[in-house]
Amino acid sequence: MPRGGRSYAGSGARARTAFADAFSAPRMNPVNAPSERGRSARPVRRVRRMGHNGQAAPARRARDERWAAELRWVSAGTAFLLATLLAADSVYGRLTWQRGALWAGLAALLFVVLVPPRVTAGAGWLASRGVLGERRVRTDRLVALHWPELRGGTARPVVLRDEDGARLELDVRVLTSAPAVWLLLEEGARASLRHGTLLQGAHTLEHLALRVEEETARAVFHASGLSDAL
Repeated sequence: MPRGGRSYAGSGARARTAFADAFSAPRMNPVNAPSERGRSARPVRRVRRMGHNGQAAPARRARDERWAAELRWVSAGTAFLLATLLAADSVYGRLTWQRGALWAGLAALLFVVLVPPRVTAGAGWLASRGVLGERRVRTDRLVALHWPELRGGTARPVVLRDEDGARLELDVRVLTSAPAVWLLLEEGARASLRHGTLLQGAHTLEHLALRVEEETARAVFHASGLSDAL
């Protein structure tokens, strides 16, 4: 055996052991790897999309804020009617399960008729969800926009129709009470004008814009107390 062979063999064994330990050791996730100070790094957080001014970009979605209050009024009214009918039958001794089912069906039918649709709007679309389903139109591909403002002394709904044939009727009070919904609808309708699809409704769009501005100004004056001074 050459001189120093024992030390060479020992060095080779130690090298093979270190090599095996290096590959058998579990790998460390870079996120959880210790930092220079010996502390674990913080988990990566998702960053919200920011606007040009450094603030979070607003969601392109709006809805009618009056819907919840109107739904409560309709629910309370139909429940009161049902309770009154059941109490009257009970007082006069005419309450049976058949009559109770009849009054409950009448109250349910009245609720379906009176409950307002829930209107939501987004970039390029407008939707109205009722008890029986949802109707949706593309406001950036409108072909017609009609609003017969008064007929027989009663305000008529706004009627929208898009290229796909979808049709939606909208109470004008939703637009006057929810300016965010109106702004999204106006943005989509003007996009339809630029695209050349909205052939019927340019004058109606301007009329609606004037009506919404008047109602908004009136609401601001009333809230600030200036309406009494004028």
